[in-house]
Amino acid sequence: MWANRLIDMNTSELQDVVHETAGDIKTPKAGESDRFFADLPTLTNFADVAKTESYRELPTDWCVGVADVAGSTAAIAEGRYRDINLIGASAIVAVLNATQPRDLPFVFGGDGATVCFPENCAKDAWKALRGTQRMAKSQFGLTLRCGIVSGREIADAGRRVLVAKVHVSESYKQAAFAGGGILWAEQKVKETERADDPSEHVEADFSGLECRWNPIVRKGNEFVSLLVKAEGDLPHRERVYQDVIAKIAGIYGTDVHGKPVTEQSLRLMLRPAGLLKEVKVQQGNRGQLVKTLKALYIWLETAAGAVFIKFGIRAVGVNWKDYRKELIANTDSRKFDDLLREVRSGTEFQTRQLREFLESRMTAGDLIYGMHVAQSALMTCLIFERGGNHVHFVDGADGGYAMAASELKKRMAIRKG
Repeated sequence: MWANRLIDMNTSELQDVVHETAGDIKTPKAGESDRFFADLPTLTNFADVAKTESYRELPTDWCVGVADVAGSTAAIAEGRYRDINLIGASAIVAVLNATQPRDLPFVFGGDGATVCFPENCAKDAWKALRGTQRMAKSQFGLTLRCGIVSGREIADAGRRVLVAKVHVSESYKQAAFAGGGILWAEQKVKETERADDPSEHVEADFSGLECRWNPIVRKGNEFVSLLVKAEGDLPHRERVYQDVIAKIAGIYGTDVHGKPVTEQSLRLMLRPAGLLKEVKVQQGNRGQLVKTLKALYIWLETAAGAVFIKFGIRAVGVNWKDYRKELIANTDSRKFDDLLREVRSGTEFQTRQLREFLESRMTAGDLIYGMHVAQSALMTCLIFERGGNHVHFVDGADGGYAMAASELKKRMAIRKG
């Protein structure tokens, strides 16, 4: 599944996760759960994602929507990782637009995404996913797998989807997932995915999706895309994740200092050709004149934004003087979905420190990890309200999370023998 990922757990391993996380986790009743994610308590310490008590169980009258780009490894080899990132983010924004105004948990995985929503939104969410699938094929020549698995089906299979909410900034509260149920749903979609029907007329609304920043480059720094899966029983895994989170913070710093994006590294993309990917997503199969006019509009809007940011102008309801600070605060550069994912930027020495630590813990049997190092990072943005509600997905260039997941998967296969 997405990022070639998700660790091929066998049935017994998944069942162990279910039993270990059973505990006293509160489960909302069906029919009383439309505001499930909105009403979750917010974790203020990211390290708490390692604690099972931080989570609540997804209601059985919710669904899990899955999207992942098939053949991503070959596309990465062709230098198309920005296209892949863009399609993964498109699936999220399409579902959010189709189901609004609900507050939904989602996770971006580099070459795909997962979004959870009430089952009364499933019809609209399905159209959004199919529309994204159609756009991926017609505009980028890429195949997007997509599907929906109901919470009842997940529960009937003995799986659990556990959800937590993490404070990233005042305007962005990030979802975290545990329990193994998301993995099971992704595997289910891969096995039962319905073929695309060319006669089916479906379109998705990608409003808010933007791709207007040049690749992030920091002189003297490299970008590490990291995936970590802790091993052992539940208490041990919790301690391992907390140790890893603390060690990463110790190596790279915390809060703004630890983020891969800085104000100095942010450069708007002013080459018209560089903005065409966003046009392809937004305008799909519309005529060339419409696409040309849209491209001109985006370029003018981007050029105006560059001027507003440079001179700190307050315009169109946005304090552009602080926009880059707000953008950095809203970056989605670390997350948890049954494993730890982070993108960090640092020196070669810091990368070596991190690798040595992870190697020692892997030798001890505490964890398995995958890492990809690049000289730049990519950023794909969801802008719902430029003055506040926006989130920015960060991934390493040249494969990022997808290549880290491939390395992780190989190491797991070796450990299993």
